[in-house]
This record gives sequence, structure tokens and C-alpha cells, in this order.
Amino acid sequence: MIDIAAPFITNIFSAFATIQQSLRSDGGGPAELHPEMKPKYARLSCLVGIQHLKSIFDDDDLQTRIWRLQCQLEGGEPFTGDMLARELEGLHTQAIICLSKHKFAYIPSPGDKYLEQEGLFGEEVYERIPEAREDIKNAGNSLAAELHAAAVFYLMRAAEHGLRHIARRMRVTRIIGKKPVDISETTWENLLREIRKKLEAAHQEKNITAMRSKRIALYSDAADHAKHMQGLWRNGVSHLEVYNIYEAMNIFDRVKGFMQLIARGFA
Repeated sequence: MIDIAAPFITNIFSAFATIQQSLRSDGGGPAELHPEMKPKYARLSCLVGIQHLKSIFDDDDLQTRIWRLQCQLEGGEPFTGDMLARELEGLHTQAIICLSKHKFAYIPSPGDKYLEQEGLFGEEVYERIPEAREDIKNAGNSLAAELHAAAVFYLMRAAEHGLRHIARRMRVTRIIGKKPVDISETTWENLLREIRKKLEAAHQEKNITAMRSKRIALYSDAADHAKHMQGLWRNGVSHLEVYNIYEAMNIFDRVKGFMQLIARGFA
């Protein structure tokens, strides 16, 4: 699982620094904290933020210390500004130690714009071919991480959802051979063959309407796109092909165009 945590972690540590400085300069010292302020300190964003990011700040002792401090403040126990500042400083240090036990990935621009995005192919594809969302997101994550072969793999999976979408619209539901197979369990080659059969039959129809003719042309164009992708990349990614960033981005654009053609044309 990928968490985009940097903004939240930055805010937590910024809040720690700000409140410690404030306690020592404005409301600190040996004076008892005002009773009305204690519950507010218990809900400090740095404390609540660590609790919300428990999957990252996964130190049970740290979480327990925060909970205990919150209970003490909300219960009105004696607390001076200095006492609270020291307690926060200790939690701050422990949180840093906890983070040092994790590994974090930095995604530089422009790769960051592809990270954790299900809508990379546009709203129409997102809404009309929802089964492709996860693979589109994974393709984007692979591009962001510069894993180009992985990006092509997921792009081909996304394109396969588009191909199955065409098959369903053409009422291809089962591949008939020695044993009938549902289209969700068959290959690109078999799907394309059945789609071509449907197209050949459609071209033999007489007195078809202009709308029907336009739709057949769209099916043919989409099938040609799919056949082209199969020959160039679908087969290649299954046989240890190596891709660079330019090739991966070219494939991304081609698959995006294919999916947009289907989403817009079959609306």
C-alpha cells in the first residue's frame, strides 16, 4: 500500500516545534496552565496527527504516552508550561526515532503527478470503464517510480479491460471452441478473433442505418488499435522486453487514446 504521508508528517513536526516555542516564550515557565487551555492542548494537531498515522508511527509506547498525556490534560491534572514543553519534546524525539525505522520513497517531478491517480485517462474512462481504474493507477505508480516494464504491464492490463468492454458491447459473451470460455477468462487473440467475426457479419448487413454504420466503423477502429497494441507491446511485455521512459510514455499515450476512444465512442 502507498501512503502519501509527507505533508502530514511535515505538519506534525512543524506543530511540535511551534507549540514548544510558544509554551516556553509565552505561556511557559513554572506557572500552572489555565484549566480551559488543558483540553485544547490535549487535542494538539501534532498529537492527533501521530494517532491518525498509526501505520507509520507504529511505536506502541509512543501511542500510549500520547494517550496518557491527553488523559492527564483532559482530566485537569496539574501541568505547568515547562512540564508540557518537556513532555512534548520527549514525544517529538520518540516520533523521530520511530520514523527512522521506516523507508520512504521520494518521487521527483514530473513523476509525482502520476502517483496514486485512478483518473489518469480522463473522467470519461474513469466513469465508463471502472474495472480499469486499479490497473491505470498501478501503471501511474510504476511510471512515478520509474519502473517502466511494470508500467507497460499494467497499461496492457488496462487496455485489456477496454478490449473486453468492446466485446461486451458487441455481445461477445463466450468464446466457442472445444470448450466454451467466458470472455473474462480468454486471451486477447481469442477476443480479437470473435470481435472480427462479429464485424465481418456486420459488414454483410443490408440497409443499415447511418448510426449503425458509424458504430461498426468505431468498433473496427478500436479493434485495429487493440491488434496493433498486441503486436507491439502486449506480447513483448510477456517476454522480458526492456522499456525506457520514452517508450513507456509513448505506450501510456497510445493506451490512453485507445481507452478514450472506447469511452467516448460507446457513451
